[in-house]
Amino acid sequence: MPGGSNDRISWGRWLLGRCAALATVLLLILFSAAGQVDAALGRIEAPAHPSSTLGGLFTLAPGSDAADRDVRTAWCVWFRALPDPKQRYTQGVASDPETRVNACLTTFTEDADEVLSPSSRGTAARALIRWYIAIDVALVALYSLLLLRALRVLARRIPTDPADPKSQHPTSLSLLGVTRPWHGWVLVGCLVAAEAVEDTCQYLLSSDGVTPGDVYTLNRIAGGAALVKWGLVILTVLLLIVLVAHTTAEKWPLWRETLPVVRLQLVVSAVLLLLLSGLGADQVPDALLGLLDRPSTAVATPVAVFVLSLLLWRSIHRTALTQDRALGPIRLLWVAAAAAVFVVLGFLFARNLLGLGAVLVFVCVLCLIAGSPSRFRGGRDPGLAAAAEKTRKRADMITGLRRTRLRAIARLLAGLPLVLLGTFAVRSAVAPAIVGPLHRNPVALVILGLLGAATGVVLPSLLEWAEGHVGWAEAPTPDKGRYGLYFVLAGVCGLVVLASVATLVCDCSWNLPAFMGPVAVATMFLCVVLVALNELQRWSERATPMAGFRALGLERTPVFVLLLVWFLMASRFDSAGHHDVRVTKPAAGAPALADSVKLKDAFQAWASANCATTASSAGGPATARAEAPVPLVIVAASGGGIRAAYWTRAVLDKLFPAGSPVSRPADGSGCTPSDGRAPVFAVSGISGGSLGAVSWLSQTAPGSADHVSNKKAFDADHLSGALAWMTFVDLPRAFIGFEGKDRAAVLEQSWERRQPELKLPFYETWLGSGGGAGAASGVGTGSGSWTPLALLNGTAAESGCRVLTAPVQLGAFDQPAGAASCARRPEGRKSEAVGGPTLLDLRGAFLCGTQDVRRSTAALLSARFPYITPSGRLTAPGEPCASKDTPVSVVDGGYVEATGSLTATDLLEALNEEIACHNRLAAGARPTDRCVAGAGAPRRQVQAVLVQIDNGYNAVGTASPSGRTPELVVPPKAQAAVGNTKDANARQRAFKAFGCPNYLRFANVRGPGAQAPLGWVLSQSAQADLEDQLAKLRDKGTGTGFTLSGQLSDVAQLCKA
Repeated sequence: MPGGSNDRISWGRWLLGRCAALATVLLLILFSAAGQVDAALGRIEAPAHPSSTLGGLFTLAPGSDAADRDVRTAWCVWFRALPDPKQRYTQGVASDPETRVNACLTTFTEDADEVLSPSSRGTAARALIRWYIAIDVALVALYSLLLLRALRVLARRIPTDPADPKSQHPTSLSLLGVTRPWHGWVLVGCLVAAEAVEDTCQYLLSSDGVTPGDVYTLNRIAGGAALVKWGLVILTVLLLIVLVAHTTAEKWPLWRETLPVVRLQLVVSAVLLLLLSGLGADQVPDALLGLLDRPSTAVATPVAVFVLSLLLWRSIHRTALTQDRALGPIRLLWVAAAAAVFVVLGFLFARNLLGLGAVLVFVCVLCLIAGSPSRFRGGRDPGLAAAAEKTRKRADMITGLRRTRLRAIARLLAGLPLVLLGTFAVRSAVAPAIVGPLHRNPVALVILGLLGAATGVVLPSLLEWAEGHVGWAEAPTPDKGRYGLYFVLAGVCGLVVLASVATLVCDCSWNLPAFMGPVAVATMFLCVVLVALNELQRWSERATPMAGFRALGLERTPVFVLLLVWFLMASRFDSAGHHDVRVTKPAAGAPALADSVKLKDAFQAWASANCATTASSAGGPATARAEAPVPLVIVAASGGGIRAAYWTRAVLDKLFPAGSPVSRPADGSGCTPSDGRAPVFAVSGISGGSLGAVSWLSQTAPGSADHVSNKKAFDADHLSGALAWMTFVDLPRAFIGFEGKDRAAVLEQSWERRQPELKLPFYETWLGSGGGAGAASGVGTGSGSWTPLALLNGTAAESGCRVLTAPVQLGAFDQPAGAASCARRPEGRKSEAVGGPTLLDLRGAFLCGTQDVRRSTAALLSARFPYITPSGRLTAPGEPCASKDTPVSVVDGGYVEATGSLTATDLLEALNEEIACHNRLAAGARPTDRCVAGAGAPRRQVQAVLVQIDNGYNAVGTASPSGRTPELVVPPKAQAAVGNTKDANARQRAFKAFGCPNYLRFANVRGPGAQAPLGWVLSQSAQADLEDQLAKLRDKGTGTGFTLSGQLSDVAQLCKA
């Protein structure tokens, strides 16, 4: 029957359309995956040589000397730079890959016919190159089929009817000739041939047994094929643009009329796209990589995204496809009354409400100026009737083709979140799935990501079927709104928000945000925002604007603009803020803490704990000994969020383990350091490095019942709770202004739940019980008690100076103290300035008397990086604090420099006189007025050592040669370049101050696989990478163990070389 034939044709077209959509999505996924695989190849590096990707080898001159240089360097780096599985990451390893790469390059220049021997070092590069080729082959197949399909479909739309004047248009005639079937096949055939040549050459480049001459030849052939390919791609894109523009020009007016109706849904979808892309940061990709690490996250994330999909679908039905009753303009008297109420509430209770009051006052004034009834004859507004008529038309139900198109757009937007989730999940997992360090979860995530994206492609068709067969899915009608699903989903999202806040308010051991995961929390926030703004948009569409808005030419009340202005005004009226630092309240009658530990006392306590002195009562002066100096270790831990915390504590645990001695001197003195942390005099931390240092200082001995390991402390999700509080509480607080804890407190409590010792007071650790150094120490020794000093570096937002949260005071120019006192001119100081420049000591200036902060709070004062964590505000209560009610806002210490070595260098400068005096007395010199022994007599000399712990996967390769910088961009480029040298400046100054033999640096190295992110949650793959690098830390001399003495011996040999 004809009907059956038509049904089969329709079904075939529908199936072909779905297959084309699925192929398009798969094309995008494969394109993104290929980029990630190529980027992983670029993370294979060797010192003194530039890294490269396959795409980076493309050049307009494939046979040039520069192209030959790039390909031989790339080949040697890819297949010679990576270490063997048992290779050590030590001070000496930096030269090993460089030596191997240099030897490989020598082979290229000396013997072009020598066969390059295979090496296990190139396993990762070979796997990446071949997977890249496999992905590229799939890409070629997909875009060839899609191109042929697109040309065929667009060719049918070119006008050919003689009655249509456009059929005789020169563009139509030209396009009819260009789009003949055999033209398309020729174009696709040339593209496939070029891709085949390029892929074959790249495959042969990764094969064993090639010679330098083969590498050059293959690269030249691949480069020529790439030139042909990209030329054809540009030609194809231009052809498609002309075809689309010519065949759809008459449809653009309908699109321009339709798209503004769904502008909110488009913006929410774009925000989701930006969120999942990571916005240039690596926290979101790692969070996606860790989706399968916990079953709850693996379930909650796709469920949350699916809820957003359904809300996108039904919100368009709610706003655009309903029959609404038009509303008149709001009465000016009501707006004026509301403005007065909010102004009063703002002055009495919540100052942020002054922002809303100011907005409403502005609306009142605008309406009085533009639409006061007294201005019109008879008291009637002549523009009101026309505006009301436009509003009535907008409120009427949309019908016809426009309605059909809106329903189709709603279904397409519903599938988009699942497509985005699947695409970016595959993107984050593809490189780790190939080269590790873990494979099972990334491979599973790639598979599930592809299935999720396919579900997103199919979902619009499922919803189309449901709209015609299921009552709750049908579009609204004049007599039925059918909002049930919309309100149920909105209610579920509201309950999730309330439950999240409730579990965080009570500071429970379990909370809903951590159970859901950060991606699900962010998606729930988008759901709530979508519902709230959708209702505002629906009201603005059916409410006649007030006279003031009509005078500005607006046909709707600009609710979104008014919200933005309210937010900005509230931030201006909020003079005090709601992000005060948590200061502990001591018990009544508690003694005041000292302002600081004296460096001389701290040095004497450290020297006694490390057997560098003997008790003065031992009888006479100490006998000088020809023993090796005792290393006084100062640690500098760079910033990097949870990655820095994990890596810093892991390295310190291995080098200075709690509870076990580093060494036992066999000198018969009976002095035995009983704790491995004793050699460390101080730890200067930035951001996450500060958290790792405080965690290391706070831990109990391994094996004890309450010991918290590094993994237990930092493998939890510390991000989701803070993210939930930021979006569900702090964001509304920014509009309204109410008291209560902020997301910084939520983050601190998350740390405290994993390591309860972080709840303990910070300053009391050193300043309690009279303020003696180490008085409240948890680190004991056989001859004394010592706790390494914690120097936690923040930044004062008012002045840009360093803010030091520490038991000692190192500021040289910060007296009298204030938020900007550290930046005063030095010549105005009457006394000698001893300490670090542009440094503000927090203790004594903003915390004094009985005031203290928790250890978690002290660590976060160094790690507040807006906007994920807010600035921390401290206001001294007046006397006896030096700042006298002057507030300071503290942000992340990395704003000044991110290594921690600047403060370490300042500490060394302050200690130099004490160390020099001690060493003179230990060598047998007589005391002088300026050099007198302290509580103990010096018996062994002391040598300051800096341990620099970096975690940022800093590139070791050199930058590729670049041409002249265009003069137009010289100023901004130079400004950015200067800012990028601040860390190098701090490191080089520290290296010079401590000296080459006393400078130890431990850093994680870049690799092609998973890398730990800058953020507050780590995937299992990221943790595995850090653990793998930690396991390879060895003493080079012995090949086993990881000790301070072994590392000093290794670096001494390097310095001699």
